[in-house]
Amino acid sequence: GTPATPNPGRAPRNRRDIGTTDTELLTRHTNGESYREIAATLPIGPTAVRARILNART
Repeated sequence: GTPATPNPGRAPRNRRDIGTTDTELLTRHTNGESYREIAATLPIGPTAVRARILNART
């Protein structure tokens, strides 16, 4: 399986560096921003935003 703490040296493939952390996305969503609103400020779509937020909840 995947290690609990991924190596910061290299990002997993198919996961773009968007200049913000999943935790930060989760915070923004908790503060009332929709997936669409958050995605509008990033180079990824709402679906990817949602996936990252769900990932950050663990």
